[in-house]
Amino acid sequence: MEYIYRKLGVPSLPRQLMAHFLGASQIDIRTAFGWLDGGIREFGLGQGSILAVMHIGYYMDVLIRQQQGGTDPVQISHSQHPQGPRTRTISSLLFVDDALDISTSYSGIQDRVRISNQFTGQSASGGVFGADKSFLFYLSPHAYPTVALNDGLGNPQPIRVVAPSEGFRHLGIHQGTHNQWEETTRTVWLKLNTQAAAIAPRGLGKKELQYIINAVWIPSVLYRTAISDAISIAPALDILFRKTARRVLRLPHDHPNS
Repeated sequence: MEYIYRKLGVPSLPRQLMAHFLGASQIDIRTAFGWLDGGIREFGLGQGSILAVMHIGYYMDVLIRQQQGGTDPVQISHSQHPQGPRTRTISSLLFVDDALDISTSYSGIQDRVRISNQFTGQSASGGVFGADKSFLFYLSPHAYPTVALNDGLGNPQPIRVVAPSEGFRHLGIHQGTHNQWEETTRTVWLKLNTQAAAIAPRGLGKKELQYIINAVWIPSVLYRTAISDAISIAPALDILFRKTARRVLRLPHDHPNS
């Protein structure tokens, strides 16, 4: 908000008064994993809120990839599709605010529970979310297999998010060279290179290329580098963007000073 007030040209004293009225309260964020501590409000913004959401993003990337490689994909029937019921085959569980019908074998649920417990901790400890988790996956003691919330009510509870570097160690994933998180940056890097090779011969214009770089490529790597040493990948991205621009726009050089 402070940034917005400055851009609007609001003088210093009114800015301070507006921030004062908002107060220094705590900002909490509701997620599928519970309530995240968003940090103390300062100038109308929870300083830790974006970082907390980014932490979740790192872990969910790895979780979904591991579950997608599991056994017996889940059959999802979306009963509220505008064109009638639609069925999708996926290999991971989805948490959405909608009615989903999930059917799978007992072994399939066991496999997903095994993977998910690496993230949540079967006894509320040892997962990437620390000891204060909102829920964990487990097999029901009843006659039918199911996945349920540990409080039995589906109500999110406060949780603590550990640093990504610590969380990945719980999963047996270690940092790659140059302190990059191999599991989260390597896939994106390979994808960018594949896309760069694909668009080079398409004869795109300057505005089209700018859109791809600014609205597609940069956002895809931004949250992975915003809170880690993986920012060291920036020089490699710069070279990729320049070389792609040279090929697409048929420039004589890929550096403005050349």
